[in-house]
Amino acid sequence: MRLLLAGRIGDRGGPPRDGDPVSGGVVCNEGMDGVKVMRLPRRAPDPDVAAWARSLAALYEAGVPILRALEVATRASPSPSLGQATRELQTRVRAGASLWEAMAHTGVFPEVLTRLVRAGEASGTLGSSLRRAADALEARYRLRSRTTTALLYPMLVLVALGGAAAITVFVAVPAISSIYGAVGMPLPLPTRLLLSVGKAARPIILITTVAATAAAVLVGLKGRVGLVEKIVHRIPWVGRIVKWAQAAEAWRVFAAAYDAGIPVTGSLELAAHGTSSASVRAALLRTRDTVLRGTPLGRAVERDESLWGPILTTCVAVGDESGRLGELVTSACDHMEHEARVLADRLSSLVEPALLICAGGLALIVALGLYMPIFNLASIIAR
Repeated sequence: MRLLLAGRIGDRGGPPRDGDPVSGGVVCNEGMDGVKVMRLPRRAPDPDVAAWARSLAALYEAGVPILRALEVATRASPSPSLGQATRELQTRVRAGASLWEAMAHTGVFPEVLTRLVRAGEASGTLGSSLRRAADALEARYRLRSRTTTALLYPMLVLVALGGAAAITVFVAVPAISSIYGAVGMPLPLPTRLLLSVGKAARPIILITTVAATAAAVLVGLKGRVGLVEKIVHRIPWVGRIVKWAQAAEAWRVFAAAYDAGIPVTGSLELAAHGTSSASVRAALLRTRDTVLRGTPLGRAVERDESLWGPILTTCVAVGDESGRLGELVTSACDHMEHEARVLADRLSSLVEPALLICAGGLALIVALGLYMPIFNLASIIAR
């Protein structure tokens, strides 16, 4: 008979309950006195954790005892932090802890993985729970990477163009102006215009920088990160991409947790704690509180339809009524991720020509503002 976690699930191996601590660094573990634990607060990257979970699931489903599976996973670990954490898991499981308790103590594994492992231990479906967690982590990484790349590329190009323009206006042009002043010659018209633009822009840039810094400090002090997020959500195209990506990421975690046997309220809480979006976290916790008061899930999510979108809201409502909640939520997340990718590609295709025009305009400014006075200066010296 297959061994499950060295012959025991753990003293608290029941289904996860709302509010149970499962992660967040090293915590106290009842019944584990005398076991020395290394503190490992550094989280491993999602792709590495997903590969680790898949390998552990394959070994477990092949009938390999969990301690031996952890030993193999230690040797095959894709990152040093995961290898060290896996050795710590071996120590704790050998001493009698359940796998999810040992994972919670390391602080290395994401909360979604720890919760799903706990549900899998309680229901006897540890292998499938590990695979669900790996799917959720891989989907989250893919979506974040693609969205970040699509939005970051034009921003970096604009920053580079702005830096080149600033160097031209604030450094190169004043240097040429001083040379012309030394020889008593008037500057060409394009260079005089650039010099005037630089003088007028200096106070504006200074005021803008100070205001932006003060706003960032105030936002950080008051914890109003959601305010910045709301502003981003209102930006045309970019707001839709970010909103859909954040919603799909959170609800995919919900679907994986729900399919693993975690109750609706616990799945909502797990999805809320697993997202980096303040607005998504607040909406999920609002939905959880509404469901706890007795409102059906389908009606609870309708209150935040502007954030989730009509397709996800409808799929949640229909899935809650038909008993296919996990399946339909996953389908809606697939659709939203696809739409976010398509929209990001369309945005990139529109932004690239605009960036080329900006680069051409900067080249023209450099040619008129710098090369003309240099050529004129060379002809003056020759005379």
